[in-house]
Amino acid sequence: MFKQLVPMKIKILFYRINAWYITLLAQQTASVTCPVCLSTKSKILSYGPTSAVSGPSIKYPEISVGHNKYRCLNCSNLFATWLQRDLSEVGEIYSGIDNGESEVYVENSRKEVQKEMMRICSAQIRKLYRNRPVLRILDFGCGPNYKAAVEMNEEDNRLDCYSCDINPALPYNGTNFFKYPDTVPEEMRGSFDGICSVDVFEHLNLPLEDMRGFNRLLKNGGIMVHFTPLQWYFRIHHGGHDATAFHTNFPSRKSLKILCDKTGFKFIGDYMPKYGYWYLVFIKSFDS
Repeated sequence: MFKQLVPMKIKILFYRINAWYITLLAQQTASVTCPVCLSTKSKILSYGPTSAVSGPSIKYPEISVGHNKYRCLNCSNLFATWLQRDLSEVGEIYSGIDNGESEVYVENSRKEVQKEMMRICSAQIRKLYRNRPVLRILDFGCGPNYKAAVEMNEEDNRLDCYSCDINPALPYNGTNFFKYPDTVPEEMRGSFDGICSVDVFEHLNLPLEDMRGFNRLLKNGGIMVHFTPLQWYFRIHHGGHDATAFHTNFPSRKSLKILCDKTGFKFIGDYMPKYGYWYLVFIKSFDS
């Protein structure tokens, strides 16, 4: 009799645990549209306030109180919804809550990484197109390191480098440093061999729209290389900088493929160095 009761008790316990898990899962999911695959089922991840800003605007409680991110249950894309605006408007928001002059006029340690990304991007292009004597490269989201492009031009006469950003407080010169997308000259669109970025891809709050913007800037067959944190790094360090409300886009391999298929790119590879970062490499396959 005892032997018969034990399996029954285990079965009852299993059903109770299963029911508890289903209830818990239901409490943690939301009908929020994924900005990549457009599925409406996502898991909720809650985070505290973003501390890396001074005097955050009361208009944006996500900064001073806390915010949610969502992991799409279809494509595993990790995203936030509060900042889903076009990049020009996002630039205005950034300029109102940044850390002062250091965000606008003071170069930071990322400059050398940005220069290295321009080298990596140009090397990727030359592997495919050996007959291009000069490569036009865009450092996207350069921030106060806008002079990195000028320095690269001085160091390598086979490069024609430019930079752009979205923060309206930056001193755009209209020669090699542009505000994106408003002041990038029309004649330069479709002329870039490559686009690269450092710590920018995780800020693309409308990834479909933003990737199509990159597509319009590139030549057919153009290359993009983005240096961005991995999802697992974000999860492990969820209490640190990468929990900032401004980090609104952490792709998975599945969501990257969907993103590329929809925006005219092919995902051709990645390199995962230490510190939990990805080098994401794309090639433009068609106009979108």
